[in-house]
Amino acid sequence: MEAADALTAKQNGKGAQTEELVEYTKRALEESAEKQRAGVGHPEVPPGWVSTAGDTLDLSNKGARKLPVEVIELIKDKVER
Repeated sequence: MEAADALTAKQNGKGAQTEELVEYTKRALEESAEKQRAGVGHPEVPPGWVSTAGDTLDLSNKGARKLPVEVIELIKDKVER
C-alpha cells in the first residue's frame, strides 16, 4: 500500500483520502505502543522505567495537502517537538 499508493495518488493529482491517513496513523500508533509494551518487562529494563523516546510518523509520502482533523485528534496528545 505504501509507496505504490502514494505514487498513484501523486500521479492522479490527489492526496491520500482521510480514511487512509486515519488508518495509517492508527497502525503507526499501535506499533509504537507495542514497542513500548515490549520494553516493559524485558529482563534488562529496570522496574518502573518509562520510555520517553518516541517514534516518527511520516505522512509526507501520503500526498496529503492538509492534515485531516481526525488525524490531529489521534496524535494531538502524543506530539513533541
